[in-house]
Amino acid sequence: MKFEAYLAALLRPLGVYDLRRGTLNRGELAAYGARLDHAEGELDETEREMSLCTAEGFGLERIEALLPYRPVCETAQQRRAALAALLRIGGDSFTPEGINDTLRGCGLNARAEEGAPPLLDKAAQVREEQKKQKSSSQGGYTVTGEGDPAVDTQVMARYEAKKAKNFAEADRIRDELKAQGIEVTDVPGGAVWKRI
Repeated sequence: MKFEAYLAALLRPLGVYDLRRGTLNRGELAAYGARLDHAEGELDETEREMSLCTAEGFGLERIEALLPYRPVCETAQQRRAALAALLRIGGDSFTPEGINDTLRGCGLNARAEEGAPPLLDKAAQVREEQKKQKSSSQGGYTVTGEGDPAVDTQVMARYEAKKAKNFAEADRIRDELKAQGIEVTDVPGGAVWKRI
């Protein structure tokens, strides 16, 4: 029902207005009805465009303007799916499911699977080794290793021999540690040892 007819139906029971076609009152109702019809169309379009599920024009453009990159899509449906995926990116978006949802929404034919690549495995190993390592220090010289006090003492004795310029003794201690399967690496301000 158009608004002109709706307004006429509302006013008719009052009996105050002449609502026949061609009369001044009916002309005013026609003008108001046309404006309301236009406003209703605008509101319907705005409502459609404000929902990501139904947007087709300026609604998609305004959402895309909020994002640093515009999804590459051909149809409004693809654009809606891509924007929905991009807008869902949040704290849990870095799970395989979240990543796959984003990839699908962006129209990418790819799938993320859980699994640690070799570089991440190596990083995890390094962190574990660092957790295991213990340090001891004496006079500004720090010995870092796996926390074995006997080895720390030998590495410190090697340092003392080097400090006293007794390189033969320092080499003997290094060779003794090597025979035990321990590698010593000198670093600025100390030494790091590990079992090999």
